[in-house]
Amino acid sequence: MSAARGRKNYRGGKIGHGSVFSTTKLIKYGKITANLKAGSTGLGVVSMLKFETRNAEVISISVTGKSPTSVHTNFQTSRRQLFGNSEETDLNVNLTEDWHDYAIDWGPSKLQFFVDGELIRSIDKEGNEGFYPITPSYVKFEIFDAGGVNE
Repeated sequence: MSAARGRKNYRGGKIGHGSVFSTTKLIKYGKITANLKAGSTGLGVVSMLKFETRNAEVISISVTGKSPTSVHTNFQTSRRQLFGNSEETDLNVNLTEDWHDYAIDWGPSKLQFFVDGELIRSIDKEGNEGFYPITPSYVKFEIFDAGGVNE
């Protein structure tokens, strides 16, 4: 751990290492809601709620230590992986200072992301055929070191 510009920089562990809580059964479509306090303003720390398949297809909402006032929403399938569908929404509140409700509502025709009951992003399957997530998934919460996210 080091200090950079008055902020803690957590880089002691291996990049990608952290804690994961996961369901043991796969589900296809549903709404997940979690009342969470984002992990840290330490650069590189990521707190993430997500649906994830065995093939790393993901629907996620996350908060990073680099941008503690923003949420990042993303969906990736085997056809469009990484951050091609990622969006950042600034909520103008430090999400590490208090508890907030985060929700992902994944249905057969629409995918929606919420913070404290407010819709922050909506994706329709129509227009995203081939890229819309349809694979049964585990529900997971992770907090991990994404290292190198401090620039």
